[in-house]
Amino acid sequence: MWLLRYQFGLMTEIELCPDARHDPLRKSRRARIDKKGKGDGYSYRVPLGNPVVDVTVPELEGEKLDKAREAMTVAIRLEQANITYRRLGVHVASWFTDIVPNDATSLATVGGSFFWNSTPSQNVGGQIDALKNIGITLALNLDAQGQTAAIADLAPVFKFFKKQTIPAWIQSKLPAAIQANLV
Repeated sequence: MWLLRYQFGLMTEIELCPDARHDPLRKSRRARIDKKGKGDGYSYRVPLGNPVVDVTVPELEGEKLDKAREAMTVAIRLEQANITYRRLGVHVASWFTDIVPNDATSLATVGGSFFWNSTPSQNVGGQIDALKNIGITLALNLDAQGQTAAIADLAPVFKFFKKQTIPAWIQSKLPAAIQANLV
């Protein structure tokens, strides 16, 4: 799903296909549909691959249920990371490549990708803002831990951030090497 979201943007219609095995980037986009103002105007078929969990009602206790819970826990953690990155505007996603239902060890094989855009300034502002917040928090941690060499390595990153976008009360807490790099 994330591959398509980052490749095609806001999709008008999504059909989730549990049994499909096609290349999502090359064979998912379908016919144009007429829904003006809602997405890109196309329908997409998203191949879901094998299920992470596959249990029947009689199997809702015992070892099979425990294995299913383990697998679901791994899957939820990966998807939470994908959602967090999406909210931060960081266009990166991970997914499982060789799922065996109810087998958490099969979820150790993860694929992933980074997505970028050649349009000037596209996606950059939000990513810089997310990086700013991470950078500030990292700088404060490194300072509290007395890691001056790491602060010196981090400081040039702060040239990306406008001084007026950082509250004065937090600027005063930043190490001098960091403050010197704010523009």
